[in-house]
Amino acid sequence: MGKFSKTGFGLDISDFSIELLELSSKVKVKTFSRIILEPGIIENGLILDKKKLTKNLKELVAKTKIKTSQVVLSLPESKIFIHVFKIPKGLKKTNLKDAIALEAPKIIPLNQEEIYWDCQTISSPAKSSQQSVLYVAVFKNIIDTYIEVLTLAGLKPVVFEIESLALARALLSDLKPVNSLMIVDLGARTTNISIFGKNKQLRWTSTVPVAGNHFTQAIEEELKESSEQAEKLKRDKGLLEKSTVKSILEKELQPIIDEIKNILDYYNEPIDEIILSGGSAQIPEIVSYLSSKLEKKVSLGKSVITKQLKGSSILYNTAIGLALKSRQGGKRGEINLLPQKIKTKKYFFNAETQENKLFQIFGYVFPLASLAFLGWVIINYTPQKPRFSNLAEKIFINEEIIPEKKELEPIKVVEEEIISGEEVIEQELVPEEVVEEKVEEKTIQVIINQGISRLNVRKGPGSEYDIVTKVYPGESYPLLQEQGEWYKIRIDKDIEGWLSATYVLKIE
Repeated sequence: MGKFSKTGFGLDISDFSIELLELSSKVKVKTFSRIILEPGIIENGLILDKKKLTKNLKELVAKTKIKTSQVVLSLPESKIFIHVFKIPKGLKKTNLKDAIALEAPKIIPLNQEEIYWDCQTISSPAKSSQQSVLYVAVFKNIIDTYIEVLTLAGLKPVVFEIESLALARALLSDLKPVNSLMIVDLGARTTNISIFGKNKQLRWTSTVPVAGNHFTQAIEEELKESSEQAEKLKRDKGLLEKSTVKSILEKELQPIIDEIKNILDYYNEPIDEIILSGGSAQIPEIVSYLSSKLEKKVSLGKSVITKQLKGSSILYNTAIGLALKSRQGGKRGEINLLPQKIKTKKYFFNAETQENKLFQIFGYVFPLASLAFLGWVIINYTPQKPRFSNLAEKIFINEEIIPEKKELEPIKVVEEEIISGEEVIEQELVPEEVVEEKVEEKTIQVIINQGISRLNVRKGPGSEYDIVTKVYPGESYPLLQEQGEWYKIRIDKDIEGWLSATYVLKIE
C-alpha cells in the first residue's frame, strides 16, 4: 500500500445510507453525518444511479464542511471473495504474491483478468513452516464504478478495504481477548459474520442473506401492517416479552443462529465473545436472546469513539473503523483493493483550486511541447540521416505513440449462422415478422463464501421454502428466472429450484 497523508475521512456506503466520519489528530470525532439514500441508487452493493449518488456525496461533504478530499471506503462484504491460504514461510513479497496468484484460481473460480485482488500475512507461528495469508478479491467493474463516482464528487479514494476489517478496528481495539472474537454485523440486507483471532486478525468470514429488511417485511406480511408501522414495531417492541412481533423475529433470526452455530462447530476454537453491530443490533432484547440461544457472551459493539457520538452511534461503527484507518496513514502489507494504477498516480479532482487545474494542464503540455521540439531538432539537424526517420514517422497524440500506417485489410462480410447443438444451419432469408428470435440460456456459476461448503436449492424464492437439493462451488446451471435476490435454476430435466443471489456469480 502506498503512503497517504493522515487527513482523510471514513465513508461507509450501503444500499440504504451513507455514513461519513472524520477524526482529529488526537483521534477525537471532528465531524460526522448520515444521509438516507432513495431506493434504486444502490442495490446489492452495485451502483445503479451514478448521478444521484454523486449528488448525495457532494451534499454530505458540503454539509459537514470537510476540507480534505482523501477518503477511505469499505466495499460490501457480499461482493467480495475471501480466502485464507497456507503458504510456506520465508517467501519474498514478490514471490508470495506469485504463489497466491497461482493458488487463488483453484479455490475461487474467477477470471483473473476481471478482478482486483490483494493479500496480507495474518499469522506466522514460530514453530510452523507455514504462514496464513488473507486473500481478498473483487470484480474490477465494482471498484471502477465507485472510483468514477467519488471522482465526480471531488473525492480522492486512497484505500478500499472490507467492512469486517473496518469493524474490527473500531470495536476490538480496546479489547484484550484470550481467544478469538466474533463480530456479527446485522445490516439491512445481509448479516456478515467474522471471526478474529487473539491477535485481532481476520480468520473467517461468512454472509447470511437475512437481515433487518427481511425482519420488517416478515412483520408487515404477518400482521398486515404498513412497512412504516412494521419497522416501528421492530424497533420499539422487538424481542420484549409479550411483544406482538417476538415470535416473528425469532423465526427470522433462526437462519442466522443456525449459521453461527455451524461456524462455531466448524471453527473448533474457543470464542470469548460475540459482538453485535449494524442497525438491527438495536432491536430490543436481541443481545440477551442471542446469548441464551448461542450459550455465549453476546454484547453490543461500541468503542471509545462511539461514546462521543449522539443518537444511534452503532450505525457509525464501520465509518469509525475507516476513519481510524485514515489517521494511521498508509502501511505496507495491509489490504487495499484500490487499483495499483490509482495508488501510484496523482489525480486532480473537481474540489481542487483553479491554480491546481492550471498546474495540471501545464504539467502535461510542457513535456509534450519539449518532446515535439526535440523531435523537430533531430529531424532537421541530425547529419547524414534521411529526412524522415522512423521516429519522425510516428505521431504523438495524448502521450500515445501511433505506429506506422498500414494498409487495412478489407472487412469480410460473413452471413449470420444459427448454432443449435453441434449442427450449423444456414439462415434463410424470410420476412422480418416471421423470424423468431432465439434466446440463449444464461448460466450462473455458484460461488460460495469461505466456510460454506454447499448452497441450498429451494422450492421458491425465499429461505422459508423447503430445500429441494444442494449445489456446490464451481458448478454451473441454466438461469431460468430472477426474482429479487433469488435465481431460479435448472439442475436437470426433472429438477428446478431457487438459489440466493448473495452467493452466486451470474455469467452472461
